[in-house]
Amino acid sequence: MDIDTFKPDLDRKFQIVKKTLKYLLIENTQDESSYKNGSSERINYEKEVDDDLSSCIREYKDQQIVSELIVPIIYLNLEREQIPIGYFSIQSKERELTEKYVLELQTLASEMVDRIKESNTMKTAEHFQILDASKVGICVKIENPHLVETLPKQDDFVFDIFFKMQAPFTVHGLIRWLAKDENNHLILGIELAGKSDLPGERARYESNIESLSQE
Repeated sequence: MDIDTFKPDLDRKFQIVKKTLKYLLIENTQDESSYKNGSSERINYEKEVDDDLSSCIREYKDQQIVSELIVPIIYLNLEREQIPIGYFSIQSKERELTEKYVLELQTLASEMVDRIKESNTMKTAEHFQILDASKVGICVKIENPHLVETLPKQDDFVFDIFFKMQAPFTVHGLIRWLAKDENNHLILGIELAGKSDLPGERARYESNIESLSQE
């Protein structure tokens, strides 16, 4: 099994996997019907990759490849966008690959992405002062020395906003500007790109902001 990133010089079938985010499975490279199966998650080889099946069958036969499977590794970012970061590829010369192998590799891909996210994530339970707030953004002061150094290198991050005696609001913020105060603390201007999708949460957040503006 090969694990790699999508490179520009890869065969067309890899480019189709990257573009569609679907897996490619040819159970039996010598059976035309294996090239014609497709679904919302599976690539139809004949329609999407190459309809010259006789040449494909001959090429696989020359290479003694019995079955082939390509499964994309998909990263889901904070905006819920699916980003293909790599793939698993198997060319079997001994046995036919099945949907069972697809599920196993998709599970492995999901676990791999989770480990990537964990390695790129730093969590802190510290609370930081909000200097100003509106319905679309906040200004916050960061005193933690490590965050003072690392946050300016980020474009966005996820955090909780607390109002007194209320459950927190989990939000996705985009860093729009930054500065340092006289104590070398970091001042961030953050746009709230995404607030909680729970029913009533957006209205509750905006109601809190309106109440603060009237104090």
